[in-house]
Amino acid sequence: MGLRIIWSSDRNECSIDQENYVKKMMKEFKLPNELKATPTPMEANRNAILTAAESQALPPIYPYRSLVGALMFIAHQTRVDITYAVGVLSRKLASPTFNEWRKGKRILRYLHGTANIGLKYMKKRSEGREVNKLIIDKSREEKKQIDDEKKEQYFTIEAYSDADWAGDIEDRKSTTGYLILLNGNLITWTSSKQKTVSFSSMESETIAMSEALKEMQWVKNVMEEMKLKIKLPMIIHCDNRAAIIFTGAETMHKRSKHFDIRYHYIKMVVSERMVEVRWVESVNQLADILTKPLPPQQFNKLRDQLLKENIAGKIPTQITSNEMEKRLVNEKKRKEHQRIDE
Repeated sequence: MGLRIIWSSDRNECSIDQENYVKKMMKEFKLPNELKATPTPMEANRNAILTAAESQALPPIYPYRSLVGALMFIAHQTRVDITYAVGVLSRKLASPTFNEWRKGKRILRYLHGTANIGLKYMKKRSEGREVNKLIIDKSREEKKQIDDEKKEQYFTIEAYSDADWAGDIEDRKSTTGYLILLNGNLITWTSSKQKTVSFSSMESETIAMSEALKEMQWVKNVMEEMKLKIKLPMIIHCDNRAAIIFTGAETMHKRSKHFDIRYHYIKMVVSERMVEVRWVESVNQLADILTKPLPPQQFNKLRDQLLKENIAGKIPTQITSNEMEKRLVNEKKRKEHQRIDE
């Protein structure tokens, strides 16, 4: 799969990247290693006028589908930062032009310059249940119950959801982007074009929140099947105040009456305190990287909050199967000797 997983015991963290897979792609699509890297995977100007050569249909001899498939594999595994750009390319699989081919090679050049960037998971202590400290007149049994509740550990689920209203200039459909964090660690993300045309940014943001909510509910169900506790309410971060007001409103407004029923599900879970929607500034909206191309400064700011440079330089990058087997045997012997000494 081309994944490199490194566990750092001293830092108590795990890093995952696909540097070797990126190098393999550079050779497969015949791009030299000396090629200059690009600062972002996609140009910020989406309305640039194409030349006649760029508008020409791409001949079948060009491996466009293979390129998009390889990029999509990386985007789904470890590289949230190229997910939007790859999604835009996948919309043209049936009729690509030389412009799409150029965009695909730009993503490769970006990956070439950031090949050692990937996911990083840090071991964090899960949160305990909040206890009302104002109640002091408790019996011994009640105090023991409170102490037991304090010892229980809870996992937190957070989501950042965003939408680029009418961002597609061809059909004016919006783009949904959301990412899910488990105890502050990124575990899943999505960038996709919405199926309907929204009449307002509030509507497109609400649709995005409902999609994020379904993913959060799925993560919650998986955790509960493993007998792990989830802290409620789960948090959704949104940068649209109108959409936040809509989720908490008890009455229907004439501008939201046409919403599909499934988008009102979020109103129900908010009222039941299963989910809390919080406002976040647009500049700090992490899901913004999944909805539209950003200028380099803003793009790098969000990317650096989601992905980190790997620590591979501190240990050997290539370990043979025999060497790995020897390490496991030595570790097993060490633990046996330690148990006998105890």
